Amino acid sequence: MLGRGALRRIKNGKFSDVDGILGVRIGKDTRMLKVYVKINAPDVVGIAKYENANKRAKQFGTKLVVVGDNFTKKSLGITK
Repeated sequence: MLGRGALRRIKNGKFSDVDGILGVRIGKDTRMLKVYVKINAPDVVGIAKYENANKRAKQFGTKLVVVGDNFTKKSLGITK
């Protein structure tokens, strides 16, 4: 599990658009299981953060978990 602090320092901030990544080591390989992002409000910054995190999750072929209130999730079109 990597949090925000660790992700900001990996590859010069390449993963700074997500708040956490859950991965599992299988031998020498690492498999990403979930990408976490916290969205506080459905404003321009929140929408951009969601879109970037969604791209990152698709890149890893994994699930995106959005942490936020129901109003924010509904505004972003997230039903779960």
